Amino acid sequence: MLNVHPNPTRCLKSLEELEACVQDDERKLQLIPLASLELKLRDDTTLSGLTLTMRALRQLCSRTQARGAFNVLDRLSERGLASTALNNLLASEEARCDLQRRVAVVNSEHSVITGFVGGGYQLYPHSRMLKDFSGLLDQVDFHESFWNLDTLHVRVLERQRGVTLRHLPNGEPDRIRLGLDLGNGVSGGRALKSSVFTLRLICTNGMVATQTLSRRKVAHRGRSERFLKRVEDVIELSRDEYEVIERQVDDLIARPFDPDWLSRQELELPPMKMPVPSMAGTPAGKRSSVQLDSLSEWYRELPQHIGGPVTRNRFSQPDASLFDFVEMFTEHAQLYNNEDRQRIEHEAGRLSKGLVSAIGSEHGNHRKQI
Repeated sequence: MLNVHPNPTRCLKSLEELEACVQDDERKLQLIPLASLELKLRDDTTLSGLTLTMRALRQLCSRTQARGAFNVLDRLSERGLASTALNNLLASEEARCDLQRRVAVVNSEHSVITGFVGGGYQLYPHSRMLKDFSGLLDQVDFHESFWNLDTLHVRVLERQRGVTLRHLPNGEPDRIRLGLDLGNGVSGGRALKSSVFTLRLICTNGMVATQTLSRRKVAHRGRSERFLKRVEDVIELSRDEYEVIERQVDDLIARPFDPDWLSRQELELPPMKMPVPSMAGTPAGKRSSVQLDSLSEWYRELPQHIGGPVTRNRFSQPDASLFDFVEMFTEHAQLYNNEDRQRIEHEAGRLSKGLVSAIGSEHGNHRKQI
């Protein structure tokens, strides 16, 4: 079995707490050419005395060109056997030639390799990201951040953008605020990204909207000033999309929750177990063989078993909408660890876009028939 650095993700609720975590990370991060390291894994754990994160070890295995190498090696239970097998793969001429051109990203404080990158990679530490975007952070409200040794996501909310879904029985608005999810990585393979983020205030459910107008990411290459200009442009593109997201929310609110209609759509639901008695243990995305009437019943039962108090309340009302259906997943995401929660919130954004697309296609077909 391969042993990796746990690299847990923390959820930080204040900018001050985040700044304390990333301070001096520019000094702690080093780029070390692999040509200067001994490319042998020892005791299934260390490379030249350095531990590796899961991402780094996966990257290293991928350089061997052996399909599925990480998954195979990680299943070997005898101590040292995974090291021996991986070292044999790394010793091949093709792997050695490739790795000699690469660089390890090392966190010197923890003696851990967080990733492997090419020679043209531009290291962009999290502390520099916060410094470069201090002007933006002064204009918005900090919501939360997710941080580990190689990845950072900062979520901020605009002060003047949002959507009122409805008014609650006490007269208070059920409101969504809009903002940005700014992501950065220092392990290779993760460009700096900006996505629209929505937050429903009555339950603090978050959802990361999918890209609609542009890819909104910047690879870690190029001179510093050009790199920063590209990042600023990408953030402006994201902020230009607020009206698009507001229209998507309006479309989903206007469409009633209809299990029969949902059963006829090709949907990618967030990756999580769906504890519904009629389909116990069936993961999302693996129901293509189920008859439509059974699938319709599955959708009908789903709000009774996942989500939380807000989901229960909304689906006890006759006006539950497709937006409430999406929010059911984001409310359920609160039960998961920080990594899985982020993934579900991103997948909920994709589901939202897929539903809006299905609604639009239906309207287009209706216009053609007329």
